[in-house]
Amino acid sequence: MEDDHTSNTPARKVYIARHGERIDHVDPTWAATAPRPFDPPLTERGQAQARCLAKRLEHEGIHKIVCSPYIRTIQTANAVAELLDLPLYLDYGIQEWFGDTVLVDERQPLQPAQLKEMFPRIDTSYQALHPPVSGYENSMKVHWRLWNFVSKALATEHLDGNVLFVGHAATTIACSRAVYSLNFDSVSLEHFEKNGPGRILVNAGYCSIVRLDHHPKHPEKKWHVHTKGVVDHMHEDPVAHGNGSFANWWFLEDRDRSEDDMVYK
Repeated sequence: MEDDHTSNTPARKVYIARHGERIDHVDPTWAATAPRPFDPPLTERGQAQARCLAKRLEHEGIHKIVCSPYIRTIQTANAVAELLDLPLYLDYGIQEWFGDTVLVDERQPLQPAQLKEMFPRIDTSYQALHPPVSGYENSMKVHWRLWNFVSKALATEHLDGNVLFVGHAATTIACSRAVYSLNFDSVSLEHFEKNGPGRILVNAGYCSIVRLDHHPKHPEKKWHVHTKGVVDHMHEDPVAHGNGSFANWWFLEDRDRSEDDMVYK
C-alpha cells in the first residue's frame, strides 16, 4: 500500500462552503420591515444554488455537516443534508462576522430549539465547540476564533471523517486558513496577518467550495488546498447561475493581493 503522501487519495477531506444568495442583497427594501434584518433567508436563486451545491457534493463521502446558526447558512446546509440524509450540527465557531464596528450581542441567531422547528435535521444534542460570539470582533479576531474552533472540531471524535463546514464569506475564508494552518507546529495571531504564512487566498462567492485534503504522512505539509472556491457546479443551472455574479468577497487587507498569491495545492 502506498504512503498517504504519495497516494492521490487523501486520508481525510474538509469542505468549506459559503451560503447561497441572500434576499437583502437583491431586495434593499427587505430589511426595513424584517423583524430580524441581520438574519436574511435565501432568495429563490440562493435556494437553487444550495441544491447545486448538494448535487456537487453528493458523492464526495461527506460524513458530518457543521454550519453557522443563521437562517441562510442553515438553508444552504440543509439542502446538502437532505440529499445525503445527514443531521445538521450548529456551531457558533463559524457564525457570521459583522465587521469590527458592530456589537455582535445585538445580532445573535435564534436558539437551536427554535431553529429545529424550522429545520428538523438539526441535532440539538450537539454541543457547540465555541460559545456565541460577543462584543466587538476585528478581522484578526475572527481568524483567531476560526483557528480555535477548527483546531477543536477536527480533533474531536464526534466530527471524525470528511466534514463540510457551511459559513459566511468571512468565516469561509478564515475557516480555510485555519485548516491550512494545521500544517504549522506553532500558530499565533500574527500567523494570520497580511502576508503571514497562514493567510492563503480562496474565493468566497455564493455556494463556492473550498476543499482541503489531509495527507498525514506527507513529509512537509499535511493539509493541501485542493479546491480554492469553485462555483462551476452552478453554471448549468440558469436560476442558480443568474447573471453570473456570485458576490465574491475579500477581507479589506487582501484586496491588493494578486492571483499569484493563491495556494492551489
